[in-house]
Amino acid sequence: MPVTSRMPSSRHLAVAGGIVALSASALQAQTTASVATATAIEGTVFVTRGDGRQTILARGSALSVGDAINTTRNSTVRLRFSDGGETMIRPESALAVQAYSYNREAPQSDNMILGLLRGGLRAITGSIGKRGNIDAYKLNVNTATIGIRGTDYTARLCNNDCRTDTSNVATSTVNSGPQVVARVMQL
Repeated sequence: MPVTSRMPSSRHLAVAGGIVALSASALQAQTTASVATATAIEGTVFVTRGDGRQTILARGSALSVGDAINTTRNSTVRLRFSDGGETMIRPESALAVQAYSYNREAPQSDNMILGLLRGGLRAITGSIGKRGNIDAYKLNVNTATIGIRGTDYTARLCNNDCRTDTSNVATSTVNSGPQVVARVMQL
């Protein structure tokens, strides 16, 4: 079953009091197709829906394009996307699903854009990151767009708030991956 949704650029996202919300114009471009499911939650995680409603995210909750996830201190959430990809969002982070299109039968139409507004995540790409258009999977951050192709990766936005230790909440929860050996401090 094809899942297609698109939201305009990140300029339609606003952060107020640490909570991410969408503008009315972004809402008009959104459809309500489910693109991901929250499969594991620790602590308190909020979701701001495309229509501006904010609720506490529960295990099994569906996410759509335009939804923004906000984790609180000591909280994490694991998302499973319809293409088989998984994303673990770290504590005190904000991530928005900006665009998503996946049709098992039409790899050329794949598209996934996530917006990391603060904090960090660990992701294992699904079909969108491994087939069809090599530019189909993107992670937007405030200073760059990162294109990802068929891998697992970790991304963190550090504003003098990233610890220097090598513990990685997202790594231990998604799967046992490689140890952190370097961090990008500025792009």
